[in-house]
Amino acid sequence: MRTVHVFLVAVLCVAAAARSRAAPEEGVEDAKAAFDSGDYRACLKKVAAALSSNSVKRDSPQRYDLLMLRGESLLRLKQRAASITAFEGAAGIMKGRADVARAAAATATAALVKASQDLTYKSKSQAGAAGIDVVDPASRARAMGAFFADLDAELSPRIDAALRDNSLVPTDQLLRKAWELYAVDTAAHGAATSTESKLEQLGGHARSLIADELERVITRLDQLNDLAGEPTWVAAGMSARGLRTTEREELQRTADHLVKIQHTVEDGRRIALALGRTGDHWDALLADCATARETAQEAYDRRY
Repeated sequence: MRTVHVFLVAVLCVAAAARSRAAPEEGVEDAKAAFDSGDYRACLKKVAAALSSNSVKRDSPQRYDLLMLRGESLLRLKQRAASITAFEGAAGIMKGRADVARAAAATATAALVKASQDLTYKSKSQAGAAGIDVVDPASRARAMGAFFADLDAELSPRIDAALRDNSLVPTDQLLRKAWELYAVDTAAHGAATSTESKLEQLGGHARSLIADELERVITRLDQLNDLAGEPTWVAAGMSARGLRTTEREELQRTADHLVKIQHTVEDGRRIALALGRTGDHWDALLADCATARETAQEAYDRRY
């Protein structure tokens, strides 16, 4: 009897594992079937059920597909803001998986819908022209092309100027927008050779500026940390100097600045991965950010 019991348990475990492996794909297929039938509310319910199950991993292609179905269903139901959130969530998943096509598709769709207040895109270069519907996939392709032309006209001069500027601020502000331009170009034309070149140039320029800035920040944090730990005689004997009020304020400003730098580095790394790169160049900068954080914490702990 014990042998039979063990055998049954093993069979049940294998069956459960098989169901678990199949569940993510089944959830996507069920939701897609509802979407294809035009029952968008049912699709949203199936998407919600699948996403709340343990079978769909947070960074899986299935989660991407489900969020894209959610976004498309919400678009059909004219729920613009919620659809943007869904598409942006899908884009975030693929940025870390080096899946350029999917990451670009989700990013571009979110950006286009965001630029279409009444779910129609109005070309800036054709004043007075009727808006192009972004809900219907047939007209959305035309809207994406018009959107790229406008975005390229706006961003290309700014990117060129940032590449000539030795200040990190304009480059920092443009990095995400340049990725958006790349994504829209890919969605509109199937490839983004010229935009990819601009994005890589901007990323390289950003890394150079960030490396210099991190060197300056770490040097100053070392100085503040040394000042905080400097031995000083007081009435009770030897003590650490601590930091003056102005130095504590400077430390806080530097720490806030460091957080912004790290966010830029993380954005750059995610973009590099989305483009199929390794992200190694950005990893070195993240290591420098970690060093700076540790030094800042030491100085903060000894500030008084």
